[in-house]
Amino acid sequence: MTRYRWLEAEWPSSVRGLAKQIQHHSFADGKSSGFILDRVRDDCVESRFIERYEYEETVADPFGKELTLRRLEFRQTSFRATPSWPGLELVDAPRSLQSFMSELGEACKFDLGITPLTVDVMTWAQVFEEKLDSPIVIDSIQLGALQLGKDVRAKVVLKGEADVRAACDKLVSGKKHILEKLQFRAMRGGMSTTVLLANNASVKIDSAELHDETLAALRASFPRPDNV
Repeated sequence: MTRYRWLEAEWPSSVRGLAKQIQHHSFADGKSSGFILDRVRDDCVESRFIERYEYEETVADPFGKELTLRRLEFRQTSFRATPSWPGLELVDAPRSLQSFMSELGEACKFDLGITPLTVDVMTWAQVFEEKLDSPIVIDSIQLGALQLGKDVRAKVVLKGEADVRAACDKLVSGKKHILEKLQFRAMRGGMSTTVLLANNASVKIDSAELHDETLAALRASFPRPDNV
């Protein structure tokens, strides 16, 4: 399974200028954090942010004697920066992005705007289907804040072997709600994959099959606000 998330980024320079700024903050021996530049093209920069952690772990042997072991761990956040909207794509990012954002901002001389996104996942799935040029089956939908009555709201998950869109429309039937997540299956050329879309502009792709085609279609179908 591979996780992706998109954020709106306003870069202060061109792609190649950004690559140079990132390179000035390269990871090296003796540093606790920094970047490794993987690829630079006219339309994107692909890089990794590396964090080095050293800590002590205490364990007890069978006789109750405590032993202290030194541990070394490296954590990395892969990302893709583009001049086109939304601008920043994260791959298998950790739950906390504070260190990554701080160092990226420093590399850009603190002239960087990053904004979380909220997207319409149903629109995303429908346009994805067109871009992939293959039918999908939406087999799970999660609704939040579904208005059932005055001061009564519910979180609902619809699941099925067949497409659940019609059942969802019937359940909602004009009621206020938030479509938080949906999952769909896509098939093409005898291969299949399952994709989970969330309204915080994140995605989980659970199979290596169709991965490249799926990711390309997800990027091409990413919902855009009217003013972009």
